[in-house]
Amino acid sequence: MHPDQRVISGALLLLVMNFIGLGLGPTYVGMASDYLRPTHGGHSLQAAFFALAPMYLIAALLFVALARRISRINPLR
Repeated sequence: MHPDQRVISGALLLLVMNFIGLGLGPTYVGMASDYLRPTHGGHSLQAAFFALAPMYLIAALLFVALARRISRINPLR
């Protein structure tokens, strides 16, 4: 990024991350809780939050993979 484009790119990144995180996160937990209610009863919300844990693992793995790719493209000297 050019120095004059860093602020706008950071703002767009935060905007997209918030749309995804705040839009899909609660929706996913609610749908998972409804889906798990017949098998887990009153603990379906707890099970839905546990079902969210693999998403954090996937996000961390993607972050590491992209960080490695970026470091190969533009290594620090």
